[in-house]
Amino acid sequence: TPAGGARAAPAEGKGGTFTPGRPAAEQYGPEGSSCRMSATFRYVLDELATAAKQNGRAPPEADGRVCAVAESFLGWDPGTAARPAVLAFVSHWSGLPAAVSTPIVAEFDVKDQRIVAERIVQSAAGTAALNAVHARIGMATKQMRKGKDTLTKVVIAVLDSPVQLDPVPRRLERGQQIKLKGRLLGGAKDPKVYVSDPAGNLAAPEQPAGEAFEATLACGDRPGRIQVEIRGDLEGSSGLVASFPVACGQEPPGSVALAAEPWPADAAGAERKILELVNAERA
Repeated sequence: TPAGGARAAPAEGKGGTFTPGRPAAEQYGPEGSSCRMSATFRYVLDELATAAKQNGRAPPEADGRVCAVAESFLGWDPGTAARPAVLAFVSHWSGLPAAVSTPIVAEFDVKDQRIVAERIVQSAAGTAALNAVHARIGMATKQMRKGKDTLTKVVIAVLDSPVQLDPVPRRLERGQQIKLKGRLLGGAKDPKVYVSDPAGNLAAPEQPAGEAFEATLACGDRPGRIQVEIRGDLEGSSGLVASFPVACGQEPPGSVALAAEPWPADAAGAERKILELVNAERA
């Protein structure tokens, strides 16, 4: 069941790259679409709400952006886990300021949707949703034929990002400058914001105590990537709540490699590879 009433659009994995099948979100921040609720998804949300109440926690909520991520993985092999770079790319493509946890991709030959929902809640995705500080959940389904059987393929994705952003464009033009504003959620407080520009300059503007934060994102003459990281304190521990790129004077990436580059097996080769990657990131 796709988000926003649109037709399900799984990503395409061709030539070793992963390309979402739906248009990219234009901004991070408030969700711009909604999840179309199937009976199975409603049962999942009900089951999670009951379990969360028993544990004294806020129930996970459906989020259209997370549903869009789930949609992208409808064509994914259930037996293969996506690497972190793929999860981050698809999450940012969908307008999320942080990466979802590894989606659960499963196929069911069970007709009773309540049983399917119970199995989903008992899976790693259900555990992630119930243990999250601020859980957002998305789900997508499609019917499949395998031999004479009709199966239901289900993708369930969970985001734990206790932050609310005012809209932030995913791309800035050269010379453009905007204010990044938002607040922490779920009991997180005392935000810290770090912004690096395409030239490698790092800014960490002072933030007032509480939940609100503000920073400036500026795209100068040099094209590249602005990287934003937001951290917060929760019960005495500092943690990452959001990390996302903003393209400066160029288009955001349109695809991501499915597999990482081969890693050298010998120690000397590994040292050279680390040096190359560090220097590339610094540049």
